[in-house]
Amino acid sequence: ELQAQIDELESGLTVQSEKWVDKQWNDLLPSAGSVWVYNGKAYYSNYSNQYVLNEITDTWETKTWSGVSSLVGSYVWVYNGKAYYSKDKAQYVLDETTDTWETKTWSGLNVFSGQNVLIINNKAYFIAGSSIYSLDEATDTWESHEVKGYSYIDSDGGVCVETLSSYISSYVWVCGDTVYYDGGNSHYILNLDTYTLEEKNVWNVDFDLSGIYVWVYNGKAYYSNDKLQYVFDASLNVWVENNGKEFESPFVAFSAVYIWSYNGHCYYSSSSVQAELV
Repeated sequence: ELQAQIDELESGLTVQSEKWVDKQWNDLLPSAGSVWVYNGKAYYSNYSNQYVLNEITDTWETKTWSGVSSLVGSYVWVYNGKAYYSKDKAQYVLDETTDTWETKTWSGLNVFSGQNVLIINNKAYFIAGSSIYSLDEATDTWESHEVKGYSYIDSDGGVCVETLSSYISSYVWVCGDTVYYDGGNSHYILNLDTYTLEEKNVWNVDFDLSGIYVWVYNGKAYYSNDKLQYVFDASLNVWVENNGKEFESPFVAFSAVYIWSYNGHCYYSSSSVQAELV
């Protein structure tokens, strides 16, 4: 019955008004991993290359910072109106009025990477290694949480608990109010209110689905990894093969890791391949 519903969903997918079109910038060809967005502006930061996007002219203009000489965009994270730079022992917060990155001191966790900070349901989390931390912004304290394992009854009637020895932030993705953890043969719903691995996800696909390749656009979740292109139906909790029907696309295959968005725009930036969803 479920497969019949999936088949019906696949057959019902039609090409939407949105489509990927080639995007022309100035001389800069940004890579999505170095782009970050703060207070309505997009920045490109890759060591000696620092730019800010002029949205009116679609031009990347040179940007000068103080405090950090070789900013890398993948280590920048934004939370509650502030921009932070976290790269191991280098911890900074941006003073936007002076374009200066000032030293930041944390409690509980002071050596960490912004690449592993996620903002979920208006809360900041550090997810890496054996623990998950949440930020108490009032005290600048990162609080450690032990995650409870997934409990189930085995065929003999015994209680079993599955746990993860290590967590990877890129496996986490969010659709609506639900937080999913998918990757490395681990597939769970992650409850960040109780810090518990809940209900195990048994997806309807024949590959090891990874949260790395999930992206969200206009409230819908998509899976894009080379030629594996799917759209998520939250009502049935299934992935529906896309086959290019959801968006017109010049791509035969593409990856979610090169997608970024800001101010209602959605872009694909991978070296010489630059596109916009319009």
